[in-house]
Amino acid sequence: MICECGGIFFVEKVHEVDDSLDRKGNTLSNRLCDVKCIKCGSYRYYQPYDLGKQINLVPKSTEK
Repeated sequence: MICECGGIFFVEKVHEVDDSLDRKGNTLSNRLCDVKCIKCGSYRYYQPYDLGKQINLVPKSTEK
């Protein structure tokens, strides 16, 4: 993901999910993560961690 300042977001923390599994053994809920821009230091909280998902636009989710 790219920040508004042009920096790149890196994963700081991956949030745990419950252990519920479907019939194929996959988790029923997607993992979320917190990311931090390496250029300006802003954070975005609760972003999707698993591939193929759009970013979550949460109001006031960035801080320095």
